Amino acid sequence: MATKTLWDEIKTNLKEGFDFTVSKAEELTKMGTLKLEILGIKRKIEKVFTEIGGISYDYTTKNSKVSLTETESFVKLVAKVNKLKNELEEKETEFAQMNVEVKTKTTKKAQDIVDVDFVENPKSAPKRKAPAKKKTTVRKKVEPEIPKES
Repeated sequence: MATKTLWDEIKTNLKEGFDFTVSKAEELTKMGTLKLEILGIKRKIEKVFTEIGGISYDYTTKNSKVSLTETESFVKLVAKVNKLKNELEEKETEFAQMNVEVKTKTTKKAQDIVDVDFVENPKSAPKRKAPAKKKTTVRKKVEPEIPKES
């Protein structure tokens, strides 16, 4: 039965730590990328809303007799907003699922680390003395002597 040397234990622990760090970095990178995609979709929705606002302004100031919902450009933009909202909902769901997975993995790994036994044997541990109390001295207030006038 071969026993592990200190160096073997250090190598094993460093490899486990490195692997954990790499996997955590990959997960956070994926989450960051997904978050950027979500922000990009939100920005696209804002741009389409701006276009809709411009069209509605133009039609209310120029063509008051034509219904806005009957225009082709308005209908296309509304359809585009609906498509982007569906895409946004999918990405946000994916992000939430990934976030839960990362938290559970991290919690499990942290629990594995906490389960390591670092308790000293109470019989072999050196006895510690209580810290010595500081001696306090009370100083008397000395009044300065005032010379008497004669």
